Parts: sequence; structure tokens; C-alpha cells
Amino acid sequence: MTYFRIDTLQEAKKILSQATLEERIKRSETFLDGLEYRSRISQGMHDRGEAYVFANHPLETEKDDGGHRNHLPIYVRTFSIPEKTVAEGEIWDITMHPEEWGVDEKEEMYNIVNIGKLNLEKNAIVIVRGNALILTCQELIKKVASINEFDIGILGTPHGFGFRKGDIDGCHGCAGKNGFTGDHGKEPAFGANFLGKVLHPTFDPESLHGTSGEDGRQGGDGEDGLNGGACRIAEINIRSLVGTIPLVIGAISGNGGNGGQGGNGGNGGNGGIGVDSVKTFNKTFGPGRGGPGGNGGNGGHGGKAGHNGISSNVFVNIPKQSIGYVQCFSRAGTPGIPGKGGLPGSGGTGGLSGRNLDSQREEEAKSGKNGLPGRDGKEGRNMPKAKIYINNEFNMDF
Repeated sequence: MTYFRIDTLQEAKKILSQATLEERIKRSETFLDGLEYRSRISQGMHDRGEAYVFANHPLETEKDDGGHRNHLPIYVRTFSIPEKTVAEGEIWDITMHPEEWGVDEKEEMYNIVNIGKLNLEKNAIVIVRGNALILTCQELIKKVASINEFDIGILGTPHGFGFRKGDIDGCHGCAGKNGFTGDHGKEPAFGANFLGKVLHPTFDPESLHGTSGEDGRQGGDGEDGLNGGACRIAEINIRSLVGTIPLVIGAISGNGGNGGQGGNGGNGGNGGIGVDSVKTFNKTFGPGRGGPGGNGGNGGHGGKAGHNGISSNVFVNIPKQSIGYVQCFSRAGTPGIPGKGGLPGSGGTGGLSGRNLDSQREEEAKSGKNGLPGRDGKEGRNMPKAKIYINNEFNMDF
């Protein structure tokens, strides 16, 4: 294997694509069709660069030059083998991994694979996950039918895309903590003198009342799901196809991640209980009021669902006489499922008041309000599937 960097798009145009000028002109007619939805974001700059490298679009220097410089020099790996047999039931993964370059997982890498003779035995598969692939095979042999949906798979990156790393599904929000119960009223301390029962000089009538229950905490928001793995551009050149069993090439982008569920709101704490009325030789205090219940916490919001992965063009070049023995299809991944908003916490119960001298309780304190439910996350978007061209003619899926 050989690893190197390409410094300019002009060099990349010479190295990465084997298309003739006539083929490039043909590709340019429809290269950017269907990609208009992303033309104004950074991915649009990337698409226009690929249209220059793999087709015949001019460079839009004024618009894109700064962005292209940020991506240069690009990372390239090339390896060549005279002959490879993919054994029965084997999956030959030719993906280049970020660890080979010591780069971030989202860095785009270009994978050039040259094979003299490729023999696919029963149910054998060749896959690449998320690399830009330039595969050239002088002779490809497939003589036995396969139970798999494809023989060569151009698949999405094994990781998702978004403002974080890690699992493609968003983490669930934490449940909000329940509020503490309010303090109960305090029984007063009594003393006595020649007149009878007396209260301690530091007695505060407010101490007879229960205090408010603590509000429940809001549930944590669910994390957004990542967008699905990207299906990168590919150019597959097969010089000779041997066999009468159709060769199937599939391009499939990754599924979007599910949004995390919002955490439930915590319940409000109950109010403290008031103390019964107390009577001294000359005065009555109380009864103590019950404390109001704490409010329930709001439910956390559900995380957004990730879009399915974006896709780029796939170009398959084969001898004209073999067109009837090649079938291609593309499929978009499925957007994730948005996270549900968390349930609201219940308001705490108001504390009981103390009893009066007739052993009757006063009106109970108010209970806390229930929290609000969290919002459900937003739906993920359906991104278009890859366009596949056979000999630079748009291929309708079989």
C-alpha cells in the first residue's frame, strides 16, 4: 500500500479519475442534478470540486477557493494486487480507516484500488464504507449466483455526522430530581412558672407552620441523533466481465440516528405539616399552617432525529457488450426516530394544617402545579439516494 497527499485539485483531476474528456463532458451534463438542495452550504462547495475532478465543470474559484484550500492536500491510499479471490461467503472490506492517517473520523479519504483479476465466489461481497473509491479491475469473474443483495457495495461511513461524536443515537435525558418534602412545623418548648405553662422566650409563632415543598427539577433534554453515514463518490472501472450471472452494484447511505428521549420531570415535594394549636395560661397560638406543595418539574425535550446520510454520484464503466450483465441500484438510508418529550412531574400535595383547640383542621395548603410535558424532537429529513451512472448514462434502478 502507498499513502500520499494531493496538493491541488488540478493534480487530483489527473490522478483520481480515468475518464476521458468526452466522458467528462457527458458527466457534466447532469453531475450536479439533484444536489441543488445543498448548493449553498459547505457540501455544495465540495460537490463543485468533485464536478471539476471527476467531470468537466470549471472551478468556481471566487466562490470556493478558500473552502477548497481548507481540504487540501487530500489524503490518498493506493494499493494494487495482481489477483484476488473473495471466498464463498466472505466479505472483503477495502475501506481505508482514519487510523491509517491519524485523522479525524470525518475526514474524507480517497481510496484507489487496482486489481488485475477479481474472482467472486458464491455469496462473496466487496464493500467500502464511506471512502471516495476509485476501483479499477482488469478482469472480474462471477459465475455463481449470490443470495446477497449486492456483490459490490458502496456504503455509508461507519460513523454519523453532527456536532458531536460517539453513538449515532442520541442519549436519553436524565430524569429530574424530586423535590424534598417541606419541613414540618416545630413543637414549641414549654416551661412553667407560678402562673402556669409558659413558652420559651425565643419562641417564634412562625415556627408552627410547615414550609413549602421543593419544586421538582426539570428533566434533561434528549440528545440529537446524528445524521447517517455518507455514501461518497465512486468510480468503478471494469475492463472485462466474465460470466453470465449479473454483477450487482449497490450504493446505500447510512440510517439517521434516533433522538434521545426527554427525561421526566421530577415530582414536587409535599408541603410540611403544621403544628396543632398551643395554649398558655393567657394566650393561644396556632394552629400552624401547612406548607404549599412544590411544583412539578417540566419534562425534558426529545432530541431531534438524524437525517439519513447524504450521497454522491457513482460511475460504473464496463465494456458495452457486458451492459446486460451489470445491475445497479441505490437506496437512501432511513431517517432516525425523534425522541419523545419527557413526562411532567406532579405537583406536591399541600401540607395539612395543625388542629385548632376544637381538634378541627384548617383549610389544607395548596398543592403544587404539575409541570409541563417536554416537546417531542423534530423529524429527520429524507436525503436523496445516490445517482448511479453506467457508462456515463443515468441508470434507473432495477
